[in-house]
Amino acid sequence: MFERTKARKWLHFKIDFSNCKSDDDLHELLKEKLDFADYYGKNLDALWDCITGDMYLPAYVTIGGFRHLSKDLHTSVEEIISVFKDAETMYGCIRLIIEE
Repeated sequence: MFERTKARKWLHFKIDFSNCKSDDDLHELLKEKLDFADYYGKNLDALWDCITGDMYLPAYVTIGGFRHLSKDLHTSVEEIISVFKDAETMYGCIRLIIEE
């Protein structure tokens, strides 16, 4: 998939986690904003599979709105960010932008 995306225009997805109250909310928002299929498993492994296999690429992904989340959710967002950073490092056709 990554070879086919080199000539495409970069898309921009913006994800604002500020209204999320649970891990399920975080993953539901990711599914909605990144247009993941209904089979998205709402966990970090499924996130990796979708951003490296199903997501429209190349893409900028802006993540924000997590500054005032609970400690548990803040940790979950950090794990989500880590998945995006790993994909960015490995493939180069995903760029993560973090807003606070």
